[in-house]
Amino acid sequence: MAAGAGLWDPATTNRRGPAEPGPAVGSSPGAVGDPARRRDRGRQHPRRAARRARSAPRPVVPYGWRNPPAPAGGEQNQGRGVTGVKGGSRTGRQQAVSRRLAFLLAASQSVAARLDEDDALDAFARIAVTAMADLCIIDVRDVDGGLRRAAVAHADRDVEASVREALRRWPPDPTGRHPAAEALRTGQTQRADELPPGLLDTPTPDPDAARLLPELGLCSYLAVPLTARGHTLGTVLLSGTTGRAFGPDDVDVAEDVAQLAALAVDNARLVADERAAREGAEAARARVSLLAEATSVLTETLDPNAALERLAELLVPGLADWCRVDLCDEEIGVRRAAMTHVDPATAAAVSAVEEGVPVDPTGDAPVARVLRSGRPLLLAETSDDVLVASARTQDQLDVYRSLGLRSLLVVPLVARGDVLGTLTLGSAVSGRRFDDDDVALGRDLGRRAGLAIDNARMYQQEHRTAAVLQRALLPRHLSTVPGLALAARYLPATTGAEVGGDWYDVLALADGRVGLVIGDVVGHDIEAAGVMGTLRHALRAYAWIDGRPASVIRRVDELALGPEPCALATLIYATYDPSRHTLAWSSAGHPPPLVVRPGSGAEYLLGANSTLVGVGPDVERTQREVTLDVGATVVLYTDGLVETRESSLTDGLDRLAALAESGSSEAPDDLVDRLLADVLAAEQRKDDVAILVAKVVN
Repeated sequence: MAAGAGLWDPATTNRRGPAEPGPAVGSSPGAVGDPARRRDRGRQHPRRAARRARSAPRPVVPYGWRNPPAPAGGEQNQGRGVTGVKGGSRTGRQQAVSRRLAFLLAASQSVAARLDEDDALDAFARIAVTAMADLCIIDVRDVDGGLRRAAVAHADRDVEASVREALRRWPPDPTGRHPAAEALRTGQTQRADELPPGLLDTPTPDPDAARLLPELGLCSYLAVPLTARGHTLGTVLLSGTTGRAFGPDDVDVAEDVAQLAALAVDNARLVADERAAREGAEAARARVSLLAEATSVLTETLDPNAALERLAELLVPGLADWCRVDLCDEEIGVRRAAMTHVDPATAAAVSAVEEGVPVDPTGDAPVARVLRSGRPLLLAETSDDVLVASARTQDQLDVYRSLGLRSLLVVPLVARGDVLGTLTLGSAVSGRRFDDDDVALGRDLGRRAGLAIDNARMYQQEHRTAAVLQRALLPRHLSTVPGLALAARYLPATTGAEVGGDWYDVLALADGRVGLVIGDVVGHDIEAAGVMGTLRHALRAYAWIDGRPASVIRRVDELALGPEPCALATLIYATYDPSRHTLAWSSAGHPPPLVVRPGSGAEYLLGANSTLVGVGPDVERTQREVTLDVGATVVLYTDGLVETRESSLTDGLDRLAALAESGSSEAPDDLVDRLLADVLAAEQRKDDVAILVAKVVN
């Protein structure tokens, strides 16, 4: 049978009394009551608890509560009961209730003040061993269904550290017979006054830790489930040394405070979930912002090397400490296109050892592996083997080791199903460890970079094609014609495809006249160049059929409006008759010809102007004629020579007239250079330029 004496502990100035008699010593452990009864006990009002204490067969106080010394003249009660003054049991019971309420209040305030789950449970365990147990162990259910040891506390501070070290890392098996596992599975409190051998043993491979628990002399225990919102979150195990037992009042108190702890855990998890959701949303916004910046950087230029350099600079140090981009190359296999590091000196050292030593695409380096697989490679922890596989020389290996790389992420640059290269991100001084979110971000960056590279290469190919086409469509050299000295130039725009629809031409006609052509097809691409070629060849043919400028432009207009309409174009066609020293011209929406006569200055030839070629049918085309004496100079040009963002068309025409007049005595080639000087000095040309200069000579 259960028996014992309540004793006063002078070392701690505490009086420890027994609880109500529990199961007899030697009885098997088991659950305390059903869930409904336990819930009822957990909701007891303090007055109800007081009434229950008064109706007990003898005055008791829950085990382990630290009581004040008995009043003077008091007598120690027999049995493991509460101390009290003989004949003063009512006062003892009231004090017990007060202490219980004080304990509940202290526990509530302690755990409620903490928003971190482990902090709250540590505080709870500390209060528990201060108030009602020698050992408190708290286990919580983790995400995979197992148990995680969240808190360990012992009443004896001298042994607490070793107990915590021994027990913290080895939670019980949730499927085993451990009381905590039983409470977790059943949702009911487990209580026993006698501890079967090995029941609380810790599954640790450390022999010292395995011996520690039996040496504590634990006997009785309570295992209380932590339940909140209908879910069992974990368990609280309270244990006492030999001669101490837990009674029904202890169960009530333990379940009350366990409910407080469970609510604290639940609240802490809600706060943690909210914080994680907020941080996740912020991280998602940061990723979207980074992708937007990367897209902007990659599309700012059609030079792939410049774009990749800017991308690497964008990613360091925001995403990585080190970034490099390698591209597949038909000649050398793999070449480095960009590289940057948080430390410029380190970047220089890496560049020095990699100069002239390309990546081996058949090796085991991460870059080579990703080039072959086309899939991202995440190395959360970078080993020395990775560095050895990446280095092709000892100098490279030494420098790679000095980087202190911790984590590595390599993603492919993919476009239209082809792997064009790799993007490598490395962390070192920041200590960052790349994860699956970084893999997703890296994959997006790789796709965007791959698309930018592919677009740049397509542009370069188109540009080369256009340049070849442009050279084929423009005269390779100007015809030698009687009575005129000639010079011409074509300058493509520096933006876009660097090709367009501007052209010039010189025709030696059968009747001795000379045809002069300047034209501008709307657009700055291969299509414009193609239309220009069509119109140029058509005009050459029409000029041999009908030599009058107005008739030639009318025929070109009919072609542009035919079954396969062409783009709009401006055009001047002029003929110079060396026998009469006359110039006849007709203009279809083109800037007027400029004539500089010796001693008379510069003059624009107005009139004989009509709408653009291709606008509509039945457009009347007119022509005019002027006399040009020896020494006179005719300048035909496209609008790219006189129109800029910095000045109006009128200012451009005035500037051209002044330059032409000042250089009228120069040879046509020199005059062309003078007129193009401002255009060539500009960093960018939004439009292409064509110019044709004809000077009347004997």
